[in-house]
Amino acid sequence: QGLYDQASELGLEGVVSKRATAIYQSGRSKSWTKTKALQSGDFVITGFTISDAAEGLAALGMAEFEDGELHYRGKVGTGFDAATAGELLARLEPLREGATAPEGVPREIMREMNWVRPLLSARIHYANRTSDNALRHGVFRGLRDVGLSTPVSSTRKRLIAEADLATIWVTNPTRRLFGKTGPTKLDIAVYYALVGDFMLPHILGRPVSLVRCPTGLPKDCFFQRHAFTGMPPSVVTFEATNSEGETKSYLSVEGAKGYLALAQFGVVEFHTWGTHRASLDRPDQIVLDLDPGEGITWREVVEAAVHIKDELERLGLVPFAKTSGGSGIHITVPVTGKQNWKKLHQATSAIATHLATTAPDTFTTTMGKDNRKKRIFIDYHRNARGHTSAAPYSLRARTNLPASTPVSWSDLESIDAPQDLNYSSLPGLLATSGDPWAEIDKFARDLPVVSGATK
Repeated sequence: QGLYDQASELGLEGVVSKRATAIYQSGRSKSWTKTKALQSGDFVITGFTISDAAEGLAALGMAEFEDGELHYRGKVGTGFDAATAGELLARLEPLREGATAPEGVPREIMREMNWVRPLLSARIHYANRTSDNALRHGVFRGLRDVGLSTPVSSTRKRLIAEADLATIWVTNPTRRLFGKTGPTKLDIAVYYALVGDFMLPHILGRPVSLVRCPTGLPKDCFFQRHAFTGMPPSVVTFEATNSEGETKSYLSVEGAKGYLALAQFGVVEFHTWGTHRASLDRPDQIVLDLDPGEGITWREVVEAAVHIKDELERLGLVPFAKTSGGSGIHITVPVTGKQNWKKLHQATSAIATHLATTAPDTFTTTMGKDNRKKRIFIDYHRNARGHTSAAPYSLRARTNLPASTPVSWSDLESIDAPQDLNYSSLPGLLATSGDPWAEIDKFARDLPVVSGATK
């Protein structure tokens, strides 16, 4: 059974076995059998049914995202014992409030299903799919959970006061973003309030660009780099030249009240420069964005990031890891701020080129999708003046609002799906863990001169 389960997990065709008492002989024989493996996939739990016979949980309602909307894929009622069923029910009951049904639910299912907000995912084994794409003979194999292990700091500074929380106010709090089962505008406001103590140290005083989604529809989201009407007082503007030498006005979050008020303006994402407004021409961080091309799995990106970490440490640098909120990983390195933007960009170009040569079949530094098929693009261009990257703990404006999450290197290797770090799960995880980047500035090092650097 263990071998068969492993074959299903690995996506193999099946298992061939022989009757133990039969002898080996050439040709066809009834002593040999082929058992087709079950298919395996991760699906979102969108509801559950209960029954007196089961004395509680009877089945889970499963769904998957298709073009940004959840579509119903059937019920799964096997694979959990009484204890597991009780644990699942305890986690699902609190998620009923504010839940809506996914697309494509049969009428008879609508009557019996208790819908929940789509915050939990499960690994399901199944035989195949029906003509309407429902799972056939689905078996529950466990929740897809994620954990963080950074110890809680006893010296963590509280930046969000109770008085600040009292100022949170949003119109249309129940407006949903990114689909009819998506999070609400209020969910975003609450998320940023809960993670503020962790996020604010990484954005206060840094030039910031915002992604605003005022209608909740992806097509209406836009970047906000400059001042806007009604802007909170503690979001300040200042003038600076960009990488093309043009003078532009930019934004900087300078206080908790302004940070919390931005949810009212439909702000979903925060993107920061690698410097502070007070020392604009002396960047203190570099970012290497590992952007996977077509055919690269998450596990391969993690392995590549660990390789980059080892190479950067050989150069005397101290790298920190952060999920991008998508399929990539951001590697951030604190530096001493001795170089201006032009020299920093040249140095990171040379470092990226060096890193790519250490595994040329894995990495590329050349832009363009055609150049990164089955390879990972090391994007160092975020280290130019005026360029940004997703801020630590920023949500990303996509399905289920994943967060760009700082993680320890050991935690990174244990994450199965980065989208599990999202607006719903992350506040609770941070409440019982700490910020792995809390002391990032203490590890600033001089950027090394790498062979091939531009003069």
